[in-house]
Amino acid sequence: MITRTTNDVVQVQMTFMQLLRMLLQSPIMLVAGTVLAYIQQPRLAKFFCYRPASFGGHHSFIDLLLMHFAMPLFKSIQQKTDRINLIFRERLTGVRVIRAFRQDQREQDRFAGSNLDYSKIGIKAYTIISLMQPAVTLVLSLTNVGIVFSGQPLN
Repeated sequence: MITRTTNDVVQVQMTFMQLLRMLLQSPIMLVAGTVLAYIQQPRLAKFFCYRPASFGGHHSFIDLLLMHFAMPLFKSIQQKTDRINLIFRERLTGVRVIRAFRQDQREQDRFAGSNLDYSKIGIKAYTIISLMQPAVTLVLSLTNVGIVFSGQPLN
């Protein structure tokens, strides 16, 4: 119960931090980029006005797309965590019975299988989530390239 509660709190905290990052960082970057572009050359500021989605919109789209694939895996991780805790609790409370019937190896194999299943799902889920930052960086870099190619030379 404690493990499940702690895991749930960590999941809510991570979700909240991602949401704050999307809702606060992207608009601030859009406004700051527009102001700085206008200071350099007013024509560059138009780029931000015509394409405000290049910062916030794509960022949100990428996040939503990756989370669409990752959320079912995170639900599965919760179930796998519960399964591991169940096996551990059964083994802890029934240690005498397990030893009496010489089922140590069976229980170790059962736990190892459950743990391996948990590891595979976790690696897959966090691999998908780890693509988020490089994808956003790619979009922002392409936006920078667009700004450079759309700007006229400074005099």
